[in-house]
Amino acid sequence: MSRPVVQVDAERRKLRRVPYADLVEEELDLGSATLVSVDVEDYYHEVPGGEEVFVRDGLPSNLARNTDRLLDLFAERDVQATFFVLSCAAPRVLTQLDRMVDEGHEIACHGHAHGRATWMKREDFREDIRRAKASLEDLTGQEVRGYRAPYFAVTEQSLWTVDEIRDAGFAYDSSVCPVKNFAYGIPDAPERPHRLRNGLIEIPLPQTKLLGYRFMVGGGFYLRVYPYWFTQALLRRRDHTLPRVFYLHTWELDDKRMNLWDLGVDLPGLHWKPRVMKWITTYNRRKALARFDRLLSRWRPGMPLGAVVRPHAPVAASTVDRRQSA
Repeated sequence: MSRPVVQVDAERRKLRRVPYADLVEEELDLGSATLVSVDVEDYYHEVPGGEEVFVRDGLPSNLARNTDRLLDLFAERDVQATFFVLSCAAPRVLTQLDRMVDEGHEIACHGHAHGRATWMKREDFREDIRRAKASLEDLTGQEVRGYRAPYFAVTEQSLWTVDEIRDAGFAYDSSVCPVKNFAYGIPDAPERPHRLRNGLIEIPLPQTKLLGYRFMVGGGFYLRVYPYWFTQALLRRRDHTLPRVFYLHTWELDDKRMNLWDLGVDLPGLHWKPRVMKWITTYNRRKALARFDRLLSRWRPGMPLGAVVRPHAPVAASTVDRRQSA
């Protein structure tokens, strides 16, 4: 079986890497709020080409249903959240986008095609996020101010992304993980939200230091793989002056058999650490929603990321208004 061609351009490897700390202007006090977020994407977006296979082969999808289940949960718990929406999937959740707007949630951007920035050329990344922002604004009539990179792929190898994110018109990003593992992370990034020198506000994903290690906590795979008591312990141990960023992917509500490997799809990206990636994306899905509900019930009230960013990044002239007046 051939391995995928996912190597970063040779020229990019030659560039001198600037420490992330050199990009930070100041740390920000955004309080200790519970910030709730959802990455709106489907299981077939796990690798490049998944969207095309879905359209071509008619793969099964519960995206709309899963998004409604989360909206119902938030309504029951009186939670407002940020939905980081993948714009290529947005036309399939138009009813849910209307619900998000009507029910007071924030719509933010997860890119267009779920590309991994560390595998992309800079110009392709630029086109992807600008296309996604414009598409979501056209669909909702609202300015999209927040961004989260697929795979949390704002890393030490892709720090050029923060300028592209800011230049695209985003006020804040929530992609940086102050850890280091085989897929992502910037271990020297501040745990506290911070403003970069280019003006972009970064809201890092939460982690807790324990026994010399940094443990990601608060959502996704980590919510599914840790015993729930360990998640609680890590959250209690965190600095209580920091916000808690909870997150879930819509596909985590699916049955574990909803994955590209078991459906017999063959794409190059599926050959990259296949056993590990299948385990990470399917393990313990059956407990994801219930555990997320327990987090929301324990750490109240839940609010969107944009709500705490707004005082530090006042709304400028909306790109929506500028397009409409053009």
